[in-house]
Amino acid sequence: MADKNHIPGIIYLTAKGTAFVSPSADISIEDKRDIFIDKKNTMGAMTGDTVLVELYKREISLRLGGGSIVSGNRREGKIVKILEKGRRIFSGNIYSYGSYLCVEPDNLKVNGIIRVKGDVTGITGNDKVVCEIISMPMDRKKDGEAVVIEVVGKAGDASADITAMMKACGIVPEFPDDVLEEAAGIPSELDADTVEKYLKKGRRDLRELTIVTIDGEDTKDVDDGVSIRMLKNGNYLLGVHIADVNEYVKPGSALDREAYDRATSVYLADRVIPMLPRSLSNGICSLNVGVDRLAFTVMIEVSPSGAVVNHEIFESIIKVKYKISYEKLYALLEDSDPVLLEEYKEHAEDLLMMRNLADSLNWRRQQEGYINFDFPETKVVLDAEGNTIEVKPYTLTFANNVIEEFMLLCNRVVAEDFHWRDVPFLYRVHEDPDPEKIGELARIVKNLGYSLKGKSGGDIHPKSFRTLLDAAKGRSTENLVNLLTLRSMRKAVYSHECLGHFGLSMKYYTHFTSPIRRYPDLMIHRIMKLIINGDFTEDIYDFYAERMPDIAKQCSAMERRAADAERDSIDIKCVEYMKQFEGETFIGTISGITGFGMFIVLDNTVEGLLRYSEMRGRYEFDSDYMVARNIQSGRVFHIGDSVRVILAEANTVMRQIEFVPANEHAGDSRRSTKPRRSPRKSSGGKSSFGIPKKGKKKAVNKNSSRKRKRR
Repeated sequence: MADKNHIPGIIYLTAKGTAFVSPSADISIEDKRDIFIDKKNTMGAMTGDTVLVELYKREISLRLGGGSIVSGNRREGKIVKILEKGRRIFSGNIYSYGSYLCVEPDNLKVNGIIRVKGDVTGITGNDKVVCEIISMPMDRKKDGEAVVIEVVGKAGDASADITAMMKACGIVPEFPDDVLEEAAGIPSELDADTVEKYLKKGRRDLRELTIVTIDGEDTKDVDDGVSIRMLKNGNYLLGVHIADVNEYVKPGSALDREAYDRATSVYLADRVIPMLPRSLSNGICSLNVGVDRLAFTVMIEVSPSGAVVNHEIFESIIKVKYKISYEKLYALLEDSDPVLLEEYKEHAEDLLMMRNLADSLNWRRQQEGYINFDFPETKVVLDAEGNTIEVKPYTLTFANNVIEEFMLLCNRVVAEDFHWRDVPFLYRVHEDPDPEKIGELARIVKNLGYSLKGKSGGDIHPKSFRTLLDAAKGRSTENLVNLLTLRSMRKAVYSHECLGHFGLSMKYYTHFTSPIRRYPDLMIHRIMKLIINGDFTEDIYDFYAERMPDIAKQCSAMERRAADAERDSIDIKCVEYMKQFEGETFIGTISGITGFGMFIVLDNTVEGLLRYSEMRGRYEFDSDYMVARNIQSGRVFHIGDSVRVILAEANTVMRQIEFVPANEHAGDSRRSTKPRRSPRKSSGGKSSFGIPKKGKKKAVNKNSSRKRKRR
């Protein structure tokens, strides 16, 4: 039973062994922030277990720049009881241990020797498997036990690795039969009679409006289209038109239940697992060119300076006139590509108007203090067989920003509108940073010559972080300051409470614009339609008010699962790609420094570990200045420094990339992704430095190529 000091929730372990507990949605407590659990207090619980936490708080009082003080507390606790074991499925690689077969987990949150029990017929070393834990003693010195559920291929094969990872975390590509049957019963197009029926019910006919979709070249599930025109008063009239998925996914239907369980589409490096069957996501729901589609429209009047003057929200029928990719939009407006100028001559004026409006919206958000981290995302290029042929930074230009600015504006307008209607709703929230992390950030950046200013009484505004990032821009410490600031932030989640979005510096924010691939958007569409059509009764209010906390928890958990899977799939493909370059020399950049080594990122975004044990001399990690210092020579390495390294091993089984040092520190030499043959490479194909000892650290990619940024 929950009380103010004992709270049930779901535990999530980190790779460091620490954990966070997300309080259960159905308990009545004022503070539902995640609870930190030190690794010595996890009581052997595993990710997904329902646990009971004994709560305590650590008081924090930290001084920032300008003499201001941030005070608060950090919610911590210890596990006192495992109430219910969660999903204990994991993927791993089979190996022999004496007379036993054991499995080495891919997930670092499952550790220790795990013996394979049950029928092992046909299972051999180096198999990639999906297993279920049947015994995991609290005493880590004792062996765990697991049974093999499925052999999916050989360890080190990227496709098998991704399949195993996906199955281990519960991501199922196939849809149940009842869901497919329901989807098959939905017409693939809107016929004239159906359109007329909807128009008689009050939908607005916008099929003559010039609507464009701007998306990736290969995007099949198109959620949004936009329109624009200049009003006589000099303001813009921006139309954001979103697929009306709710007309096909009815509450309580098989489609709705499955969409709730999935909560999001998952964009892996080599495949997409949609939230809805493709006949809907790529078909009747997708805003394809030249066909009638049901939509939810938000018309927003915006001043030239980016201020919202007025807005209107209604159901519509639209017909997209044309589409343009991000790449083409950039080439058209930035490079004045003559072929594209001819192809889009009827629409070039509108597209330029969109760019100008997006610039105004971005400028206004800058004045409000939004925080923007400029970390490169990773783009994995595959051949027809799914093999990785290139890894490179994902290029983001103003063309991407046009749509991002419009969607951010639309989400904010919708959130504020329905917040004041006082109805059950889902918000996208990003709470203020943890006071302890703010203090740690302030201490380190002070040593670097910067100041993080806060207000007396404990408040800190996003502008303080924006000012800090701007001060570091273009300097040698820019990467470090960006990284440290990012680490001080909480994760954005879904909530039934309107708690604001710190990173965007917005008081009201939701997710409305992607109902094909996100369940939260689908859910708030449902509520909005009921209200707009006058069908929101008291019973419906009570029903959704009771369910919203659970829906928010489910959507946040599934988003976290999808993000982890996307990141893992990128890691797998990056290691696969880099395997061919073992023994080659690269110039990389230090992206992280720890007590055991430095993380090196190449300019194709691939990251690996350079251990101190592979370097000459003894090194110490100075956490006050975030540097590595050679005790004998005094040489100091900073985040952002260039280093010359040899790729010693790209271990596709362990998903590790290990570097060893080349001859000299690269200093300020120009970085290059193109490998150069190391003069130290031996005839055996390995660097003369030798292969580093295998550790538990995976290759890390902080960013993955996603359809759009998660805000």
